[in-house]
Order: sequence, then structure tokens, then C-alpha cells
Amino acid sequence: MLLVVCPNLAIDRVLEVDNFQPEKVQRSRSILTQPGGKGSNVARVYRQLGGDVALVGFAGRANAEMVRGPLQRLGIHVDLVEAYPAETRTCTIICDRQSRTHPTVVNEETPQIDAGAGAKLLAKVRRWIPRVEAVLTTGSLSTGLPNDLYAQILHDARSR
Repeated sequence: MLLVVCPNLAIDRVLEVDNFQPEKVQRSRSILTQPGGKGSNVARVYRQLGGDVALVGFAGRANAEMVRGPLQRLGIHVDLVEAYPAETRTCTIICDRQSRTHPTVVNEETPQIDAGAGAKLLAKVRRWIPRVEAVLTTGSLSTGLPNDLYAQILHDARSR
């Protein structure tokens, strides 16, 4: 099993807009809303390739189920820390199929996490480490976390 630790999960809102042009009112052809952030994406692909995977990360209390539910339905073990009262950040991705350029991406900032949320995340990680074969850390650190969080997690993983 792979443990993916992502302390900055998101909800991706992917809009398909033909001939996207900034500063103009346009309509999207389709919308896809799914759990996002690097950790969700890694966990989803690893699971699609047949691997067993657990995801630990932060979500907002207002809509944590929008992260948890879809990933659990894919067979991913999701162990979230609901770390702030607001909604989980949204990343809006505008794709233009006619363009050969990178999509336009607007990432919301994660709200300040609650006091003690970092310790809760580390406790969850430490509970998972004995049950996994590998640990992957990814994504930016949420505001309020120590800069050495990833070093702490990898130290714990190596000590196993």
C-alpha cells in the first residue's frame, strides 16, 4: 500500500471553453468537478493502475465530503483532517481544446489551519506508516504548518 500525504487538498473545477479568451464573457461546454490537489491526483492514478492507496490531508469542514466521498468510491482509503471551518479550496482549470497551450489555472489559497491540525495530521500519518510499503508527500504546505513537516513525515517513515 502507498500512503500519500497532501496537506493542501482541493476541489478541482475543470471548465472546457472553446476558443478561450481572457476579458470576455464565455460559456463552458462542460464542467468536471472532482477532488483535486496533487495528492488526490496521485492517489486516483495509483488506484486506477491497481494499487492500494491511502490519502491523508486537510479539507475544510464545510465540504470535506466533496473530497472524501468520490475518492472512497474509487477504493481509496481517505483519512482527512477537517482543519478549518471554511470550504476546501477550489482550483479552477480552464481548458481550450483548440489551443495547444497549457490550461489556465486559478488556485485558491487554503485558509489558515486550526491550531492543532498539524499534530492531528502527523498522528494520522504515524498510524498509517506501519501498514504501508511507501510514503509519498506532495503539494504545498497549508498556512500554519511548520516548514519541516515533510522532513518529519519522511523521518518517521524511514525509522520504520
